[in-house]
Amino acid sequence: VEFEIMRGSTGMVVPVGTMVKPVTDAARDRTLIDPQRRYMVGGRPVTVEAPAWNVEAATDAERPVGEWNVLDLYVLGDGSIHVVNGVPVMELRDLSVQQADGSPRPLTQGHIQFQSAETFFRRITVEPITRLPRILVQ
Repeated sequence: VEFEIMRGSTGMVVPVGTMVKPVTDAARDRTLIDPQRRYMVGGRPVTVEAPAWNVEAATDAERPVGEWNVLDLYVLGDGSIHVVNGVPVMELRDLSVQQADGSPRPLTQGHIQFQSAETFFRRITVEPITRLPRILVQ
């Protein structure tokens, strides 16, 4: 499951492959390209899968070009929170992988991978957590 790092869309969720199926809450945003879905606390539950591959981050919390962004990815059990510069922009739950018989298997472990195209990383830390942060609506 990809925590997108792309100018204007950092924090967006994109499943990698056809077998991963996260669930999030989204609302329609006509300013976006199809599938026009943006994460929203209290939105409609949606499974992120083909053909509607992504859900855009709640807001653009990125800093101006040339400044460092701080990205936090919290993962616990089959849930995750994407945070950009201290702003929670995506919440996923019921992360699962579709098995050969079509049934879902909770996605509760795996690898962390960094993919970079003109992106620089520094001060990467991995720390244990006991709970996911709450997303509060302001």
